[in-house]
Amino acid sequence: EKVTLKITGESGVHGIAIPGLGVSQTIALGQFVTIALPTDTAGSYAFQCNVPCGAGHKEMKGMIVIEE
Repeated sequence: EKVTLKITGESGVHGIAIPGLGVSQTIALGQFVTIALPTDTAGSYAFQCNVPCGAGHKEMKGMIVIEE
């Protein structure tokens, strides 16, 4: 399956990094970005905000799971 993330910057400048999938994208306030995820390799991939953005920055993280 093809998976596309659609992200809109709603406050300040942020970013998304998914190192295991080779994704790194900065998202400015008001900007809309689409990111096609490579889904050919199953696994769990950590993601986080990769732009220091103030309070709460360290909590801006999660996990993407790609299953076979």
